[in-house]
Amino acid sequence: MNAFHRFILWLGTRIYPYKIYGMENIPEGGAVIPYNHFSVMDPFIMRHAYKGEMCFPAKAELFKNKFFGGLLKSCGAIPVDRANPGAEMMLTAIKAVRRGEKLFISPEGTRNKTGSLDFLPFKEGTVLFAVKGKAPIVPCIVAAPAKPFRKTRICMGKPFEFSEYYGKKLVPGDLAHLNEILVEKMRETQKEFLTFLAEKKNRKKKKKLKSVKTDDCR
Repeated sequence: MNAFHRFILWLGTRIYPYKIYGMENIPEGGAVIPYNHFSVMDPFIMRHAYKGEMCFPAKAELFKNKFFGGLLKSCGAIPVDRANPGAEMMLTAIKAVRRGEKLFISPEGTRNKTGSLDFLPFKEGTVLFAVKGKAPIVPCIVAAPAKPFRKTRICMGKPFEFSEYYGKKLVPGDLAHLNEILVEKMRETQKEFLTFLAEKKNRKKKKKLKSVKTDDCR
């Protein structure tokens, strides 16, 4: 990444600040990191936060703009024709994971614009990349859509693997089954993370209230 693109990335994350919990859960070597997708800023936040080699799919239309396309390529984006992804893109992603890169990917396949924290239906590509890349999956949860000058909170959950499927010929139904497990793992991580954030917020409120009461007694 050149200096100009690093500056753009830095500037973007000052306008859209973030805090990521659980970075220690990202293992060495290749891994697939699925995240729930709210904002165009999501992959750029991931790129800024993770300093190692990484890649992520991005719809091909975004590369038509010379400036934005250059930034995407610099960040490690892989162009994807969403109407017809094709084997080439899939092989590119799998090879990247096997080389030891982190593949950040939205299983939903698009941004969730519903305003709900519920996930959109997951596509099966994420689990396919993990199995064919023989890599662990690190569930990543974005707590809420990114907003200017408000901190976006993100959590990297505990990694898990489908190692029993490595090198195995997949039969009809395997990917659907693994996809269901992925959805459940993402929901579990989301529930734990949102509970953690709520408890943290309550502790902060209690501490502030206690401080106010102490000042009133002086």
